[in-house]
Amino acid sequence: MQTAIKYMYRLVLSVLIIAVLSNGAFAQKAILGKEKKHYEGLNIFLDSIQNREDGMRTTGRRGTYEWWYFDAHLDDGSKIVIVFFTKPTHKIKGRLNPLCTIDIDWPDGSNIHREYTASVKESQFSKEQCDVVIGNNFFRGNLKYYEIHFEDDSLSVDIILERKTESWRPHTGHWYFGKRQKKYFAWFPSVPLGEVSADIRYQGSTKKLQGSGYHDHNWYNKNILAMFNHWYWARAELGDYSIILSRMTATKKYDHIEFPIVMIAKNREIIADDDEKLELVKKEIKLNEETGKPVADILIFTYEENNRKYIVTFNREQNIFIKKMIESTRGIPKLIAKITGFDGSYIRFTGGVSLEVYENNILTDHIEDNAIWELMYFGKNLE
Repeated sequence: MQTAIKYMYRLVLSVLIIAVLSNGAFAQKAILGKEKKHYEGLNIFLDSIQNREDGMRTTGRRGTYEWWYFDAHLDDGSKIVIVFFTKPTHKIKGRLNPLCTIDIDWPDGSNIHREYTASVKESQFSKEQCDVVIGNNFFRGNLKYYEIHFEDDSLSVDIILERKTESWRPHTGHWYFGKRQKKYFAWFPSVPLGEVSADIRYQGSTKKLQGSGYHDHNWYNKNILAMFNHWYWARAELGDYSIILSRMTATKKYDHIEFPIVMIAKNREIIADDDEKLELVKKEIKLNEETGKPVADILIFTYEENNRKYIVTFNREQNIFIKKMIESTRGIPKLIAKITGFDGSYIRFTGGVSLEVYENNILTDHIEDNAIWELMYFGKNLE
């Protein structure tokens, strides 16, 4: 009897400890890798970027996840997003299961969404450089020049992307989680800004378009839902400037620590990237009816350094893509998601963006244009 009581006591105590830890009472460590040991451990360098950094960085096995992303703004007003994945978003614990997706938003407001899945035998992932093949689709490049191809029964798209702004990453581009820093999330913007040529063949018609584009590469070895509560991510092209901005918020387990990201380039040269000098103000926050997530209609990023200040303001005009993550799950995972109240979602926006540049508090530049940005919201609402 005493043995049973001791067992029950230990069980209850264990459950309570897990509950307390999961509620963030003892927040664990989360950092962006900036130290010499981080570079050495990854075999990468502070002042140079290697071609292999855009090659496959994981094994593709259970517990790893990776994708290569591309988006473009075309001269007729169309927008394209293409992503090649090692596996579906909700299957990090699954085996290699390659797929790619494409979204095209036409100027008239209509859109196309396609997904293509291929077997492992029909796919390949190079570790030497970006060379991803999924069935008849491919994403290939060497940091300077890329070719992307997507096709299905009614759609065929060929993209050429030529880099204009140098490849860049925030320090190592690796965010580490936990006391031992074994779990990580990695992000590498291989092409912060490039020139795009696009051939689009759809339902018997062909369009040849020009524009500007962006490519990045992401990978991680821990369920991203356990690392981040949410993030805003945006990029913009304004006159001679190209800009990448983000703020990622960790889960409660990691004390909701916020990681800002900033890259500002002018005439293809990076002129600002000190993440500690970036601030974000969100205004006119409302709950999105479809997802129940708080969405800011206005984002104001401010970066100030050496008597120079950059203010970048995004004004949401339209949601162009909404996905409730539970809709991608089936069977037991979906049942568990419902029981636990999981309501993760992804929203992609378009709208106006403006840049104000101040020198010694005097306005020296003011540019306005259009942009695409996103809100990835995995966890419970914080606003």
